[in-house]
Amino acid sequence: MAKFNEYYGYIKLPGKKLYKHSVRLNFNGNMEKGPEGAKLRGFSLRMFVSGEMGKRPQPEISVTLTPEQWLDLIDAMKAEYKKGNCSRESQIYRYDGKNQHLVPITSQCAENYFYSREKAQETENFFQRGENLYCQCIDKIRSGTPLTLQNGGNLLLMMFDFYLRNAAHRNLTGKEGIDAYNLRSRIFMGKILPHREDDRTTSAEIVAHINENWGVYIVAATSSIFITSDHPSIFTVLNPSRRNIEIVTLPLTPHYMAVGFDKRFVQIISDVANPEDERTLNAGQLSNAKQCIYSSHPIPNEHIATINQHFSNKKNDAPSEVFENEWKMAVGHLPKEYYFSFMRLIPPLF
Repeated sequence: MAKFNEYYGYIKLPGKKLYKHSVRLNFNGNMEKGPEGAKLRGFSLRMFVSGEMGKRPQPEISVTLTPEQWLDLIDAMKAEYKKGNCSRESQIYRYDGKNQHLVPITSQCAENYFYSREKAQETENFFQRGENLYCQCIDKIRSGTPLTLQNGGNLLLMMFDFYLRNAAHRNLTGKEGIDAYNLRSRIFMGKILPHREDDRTTSAEIVAHINENWGVYIVAATSSIFITSDHPSIFTVLNPSRRNIEIVTLPLTPHYMAVGFDKRFVQIISDVANPEDERTLNAGQLSNAKQCIYSSHPIPNEHIATINQHFSNKKNDAPSEVFENEWKMAVGHLPKEYYFSFMRLIPPLF
């Protein structure tokens, strides 16, 4: 076991094999004497290996930074830590067709009492349970840990739910937002997803349908990053004459995209997206966005004109509207020339 201020690490010298060893860190104040007395100029971090590696004593390394430089370094470490974890405290670049800003994710969440004023805390707790399961999946994906079947099922349900709960759907029910959400959920899970004429499907039948007919795959970017939007979960129809939802996509991180698919019509044949796939997936986020898109990196100036064109075309978008007993749903269609390289259609599709 490592001693106090010793940490497991390694030593790699030119022409030598990597040598795993505990590394000792000494952190000391750097005092400097002057006419006015001793003054703290900074802190020194001294790194060395206790004892000997082989027969030769080991060299040591020391770095001295001012207190301000150490604090900047700590802030940078905190930022990287938050980026590497599923956290609402992270920051992201937001572009709305006019301005680009780095904003906290918390500021982009739904406004207070958006879903319910009467049962605000109960509603927040309900949504938070699903988000916690979603974050477990994100943390596993970031760390390279394979998802379990249960993780995959939770992720797929959250892909559906992020679409259903989004603020993009106009609430014309005359009731609270949570009532409109419950209506959308009932219609989607009971009628649209299983392709039924009514929404009387039982919970057991819905679970059985999803387990038997739906799957989820994680697809990696190869040449660029994935962007996201204020309406990130995208329902896609491949056959416009049948209007069945066959694909659901959701950006998970700048480098990974979740693809939910109806196994009766679509087969996933690769876990990587080629550059054309990346452009199509990012264009989907632009088309699905209602007010803005988000990126982990600043959006280059050469892409701004294309993005502005997408935003200008949104004036003609068909709205998604929820009435007292009806949901007028707007779903995108993916033309054949933009089909993804990582999927294969299972005949007969048309």
